[in-house]
Amino acid sequence: MLDNMDVKIDTSMRKVYVMKMLRLYDPDVSDIEAEAFHCALYNFDSVTKSWDPMRVEGPTFLVRRRTAPFYRLVVLNKFEHMNWIVDIPDVVNVKAQEPYLMLRYKARANADACPTTDNSDLKVVGLWSAEDDSRLKLKESIAKAVISCKAAHLGGLGIASPSSSPSVHNVG
Repeated sequence: MLDNMDVKIDTSMRKVYVMKMLRLYDPDVSDIEAEAFHCALYNFDSVTKSWDPMRVEGPTFLVRRRTAPFYRLVVLNKFEHMNWIVDIPDVVNVKAQEPYLMLRYKARANADACPTTDNSDLKVVGLWSAEDDSRLKLKESIAKAVISCKAAHLGGLGIASPSSSPSVHNVG
């Protein structure tokens, strides 16, 4: 009987609702660049060379912000009240390898701490998502945001960012 029913779901208010929810945690969120309906996070243990499940799962958003850092990756954690957040200027590399999105980033105990060039503070996290399209869009959007942040950083230093530089564009 349901086979012939045309079910229509109004999703027009979804973005408004999600933006309100994100702004509860970060009032400076101005837009959603990309999202994945559900991700589960895994931490790479460099000592044992294994992936350990983190207690972090939920909808994942790449958001644009009004203040620095201008891009941020947020997983609204369904297990705990603490969400998982990485500021995009801290991302060193992003790579999609089905069904994972792997992210290497500078881990900081203090969000206001200055980034270092030392590789000892780098973390690798795998974001598992069953949605191929969302995962790939998220990867491409993160890569573009990383490039944008690098260009803004170089511009702030008075260095022109070369538009065809492989070191700037080879994020993925």
